Amino acid sequence: MCIIICIGLAGCKESNVKPSGMVDSGSWYETGFTPWPHDGNPLEGENFIIYSDAASLEAREYLLDVCEEVFTTIKEKLDITDNSILQFPADRNNKIHIYAYKNYAPTNWGGQAYYGGYLVYSPDNPVRTGWGHTDPENYEPLVRHEMMHVIQTLILGNNDESYLYSWFAEGIAIEMSVTSEYSEEKFYIRIDSQTEFDSLISIYGQRNPVAIRHSWDRPNDIEGIGNYYYYPMYWLALRYITDSEGVGGSFYDVREVLLDGTRGISFNTSLKNRFGISQAEFEDQFFDLMNDYLPD
Repeated sequence: MCIIICIGLAGCKESNVKPSGMVDSGSWYETGFTPWPHDGNPLEGENFIIYSDAASLEAREYLLDVCEEVFTTIKEKLDITDNSILQFPADRNNKIHIYAYKNYAPTNWGGQAYYGGYLVYSPDNPVRTGWGHTDPENYEPLVRHEMMHVIQTLILGNNDESYLYSWFAEGIAIEMSVTSEYSEEKFYIRIDSQTEFDSLISIYGQRNPVAIRHSWDRPNDIEGIGNYYYYPMYWLALRYITDSEGVGGSFYDVREVLLDGTRGISFNTSLKNRFGISQAEFEDQFFDLMNDYLPD
């Protein structure tokens, strides 16, 4: 559940120098992914706590405002009327933790979700600002994407990727990242026609995107294949099952598939129950279904 927006930015290096006075703790340490210390000055809001290594108060306040708005928007789309279905880790006081890093510049990712929180570059990260990534039209879709992944973990009550298929988990996050200011060339290509669909297949081959179970199973034999082939296909697959011209499901059904994961129901069965098509059927019929769904 990591979003990469570092295309064409080779040569960026991550600093591992720890400034004095930093606190070696945080929920993100539990992931084993980024044991980065924070400065001991968290900013707390209604639903979030913003931690950072060095972000300014203004940057933290901006991120907090964006997060609160996005949290409300996604809950409304999933028809979550209260937070009772969100299973927060016991020590979080029902708050989502965010680590906004300023003095780091990892080369392979921009945001990374974990159970009940995520890491993202701060709005005043100098490297990302120089690349234009902190402009609102670029930054806010990233926040929306990672927020959906966090809400997914909170509904499931864990960060176990074994239940969901990648196309479903990433498709939801991409769909949630779309706003009226969305700039798709900076994120993911939207497939709206048979021509666009065929073009991607001609470049990358006819690889079945809905057959990818886990993120680590996705082939990376061609540079950029994740961003330029699989993610657009994941998005297309998710739109198909929630579009009246496709399967005709809803985001209420999306929410129920997530909840079914807490009820001991398999993803294959839940997809069939909620959308009328099983994972196995979707895999077998994906290309034929898309050929019928997409206009010429």
